[in-house]
Amino acid sequence: MLRLSGNIQIEDRWHHPPGSVDALRALLVNGVEAATDHQRKGFYEIEDGARVFYVHLCPTGRVLLLAIWTREHVQPSVSHCASFEMSASA
Repeated sequence: MLRLSGNIQIEDRWHHPPGSVDALRALLVNGVEAATDHQRKGFYEIEDGARVFYVHLCPTGRVLLLAIWTREHVQPSVSHCASFEMSASA
């Protein structure tokens, strides 16, 4: 389970569709299962229905929204769920 609290800063350099950052923020505040990327420390896939967010949680508490895609029927290579909770600050 991935849950963040406090002032969550989400950086979206790729200008994803409107509402995506707000949807991701709501998932993170309410708690969501996240699949860890075993190739990269601090990177996660977060599913929201058919939509998947790929994010990096910086040690500073900032969240980088790196990609969004539509989930397909194929199992992703990232499959292990992580339990992670932190407080985002300044």
